[in-house]
Amino acid sequence: MAAVTVACALLASPDSAHAYRRGLASAVGGATIQEGHVAWLGLGYPSLGAGWGMAVHPVIDLLLHAEVIVGHPGQVDRFAVGGGGALAARFGLVRGRTSLALTVRAGGIAYGEGSGVAALIDIVSPSVDLSFRLSPRVSLHTGIAVPLQYVTEPAQLTGGFMGSAGLSARLTEGLALIASVAAGGTLWTAQGAATARLDVMVGLEYHFGGQGAD
Repeated sequence: MAAVTVACALLASPDSAHAYRRGLASAVGGATIQEGHVAWLGLGYPSLGAGWGMAVHPVIDLLLHAEVIVGHPGQVDRFAVGGGGALAARFGLVRGRTSLALTVRAGGIAYGEGSGVAALIDIVSPSVDLSFRLSPRVSLHTGIAVPLQYVTEPAQLTGGFMGSAGLSARLTEGLALIASVAAGGTLWTAQGAATARLDVMVGLEYHFGGQGAD
């Protein structure tokens, strides 16, 4: 009983709570960076991209992402080539060994369509993201997103949903391997039909200027 009491007291202390968060923060998932910056590079489908994020508050991150696409982001069986970028704000709701955040994303992608160019504009796509630390070096991430987008050619609004799962694994003090897979569906208002969508990514991220990767 005494051991349990001591353990509970340690976990309740601010230092222990911070220790649980150390190593959990990532560009993916629901754990905010807390302080400093993070840069990442990811390869996958339908996009190849790089990003940079900064902590503007212990529970608020801004994440900027640029990408080149090799497939259509809203339809898994459709080929497209183009590029674009997005800005996301992540708001931490719960912080600890388990972390929860609300993320809001906006951006756009331009790609070839017929003999011209079309754009897919991410109006404001919210997601709820959850992270759980398994060990000092490995964390699991999951989330649910609701993409709300506008396509210029043919002109239509699209909605949808995506469920995601991923992990981050520290390789060195600041460097980590990140991987994620997200799948769901897109509802095309003009066609009145739904199509499958898929996003797979493997990459590296580096934390600097803070303690997010400790």
